[in-house]
Amino acid sequence: MKTAATIIFTFFLSVVYGQTDDYKILLDSAKTLFKSKESRNREEPDKVDYSQVVSILEKVIKLNPNSTEARYFLGCTFSRINAWDGESMINMHLELVYQASEQFEIVIKQTPKYIDEISLIDPYSKLMSEWGSMAMNYRYHNKTDSAIWAFKEGKKRGGFRDFFLEANKSILDACSQNSILISSGDYLTIPLWYLQTVENYRTDVAVVDISLLNASWYPAFLSRSKSVTFDVSDEALETIDYISWTDTNVTINNFSWTVKPSYYGHLLRGDRLFLSLLKENKFQRDVFFTVGFMEDSRLSLKDYILPLIIVDKLSISETNWSII
Repeated sequence: MKTAATIIFTFFLSVVYGQTDDYKILLDSAKTLFKSKESRNREEPDKVDYSQVVSILEKVIKLNPNSTEARYFLGCTFSRINAWDGESMINMHLELVYQASEQFEIVIKQTPKYIDEISLIDPYSKLMSEWGSMAMNYRYHNKTDSAIWAFKEGKKRGGFRDFFLEANKSILDACSQNSILISSGDYLTIPLWYLQTVENYRTDVAVVDISLLNASWYPAFLSRSKSVTFDVSDEALETIDYISWTDTNVTINNFSWTVKPSYYGHLLRGDRLFLSLLKENKFQRDVFFTVGFMEDSRLSLKDYILPLIIVDKLSISETNWSII
């Protein structure tokens, strides 16, 4: 059924692409194909032909050079070709970063307050994400100077705006000395990376992106850089996978809580590694969260979270529970 639908949809695109100069129809077709990946099952391989999306969007821009929406989605498409998830971040290519960045820069120049459809984040944040991800690629491969260059290049081209950097300084300042900050998403994590790598700001705080813990390379990278430690070996970090899970009582020191499944009767790889991190840390370092976390990403600890306006603190002291 899916194969037949794909054939029909491809045929439809071919007809539209070959017989019409209506850029709006072409743009809608490209966006539909681009977003078709989002509706696929998480276990299904990526089957979207992004080169076809690029071809259609380039046709749209040729017909209407002022279509900032087409340029925005063209930048997003180059980005997805380069690295469509955290797992592939460490295999990014600089040329594709340039191609994506160029489109977002044109969008910002033409419409500083972009109001058309977006894919998760705005053009400024897309620039930050592209160059920040490339910087992490360099950091992973022990190219610190190149990482600093990539961060600065992203700022020069319109990403890493001062407002966001100042806001993220406040987040770091809200964390205690030598603490662990669990962050979620490019929008928050990448500016924190920038501040610590380029400005050497609050490097005592270990920033851990909760989503990237699911990537095979990231936990070992954290361990190797001595940012945080886990209760398993570096070799084992790469092989940990999701497992079937039922409500389970977990005890660390004298603190116990019930860890519930995080995804349809399973505990995901990232959750298992977060639990491993907590077990090894034994609450010797304070643990903070950036705000706006999805509750199923906090390892069933919501009853022990102390809100502190711009961060949340994991608080296992009984004297604080009444405040939550």
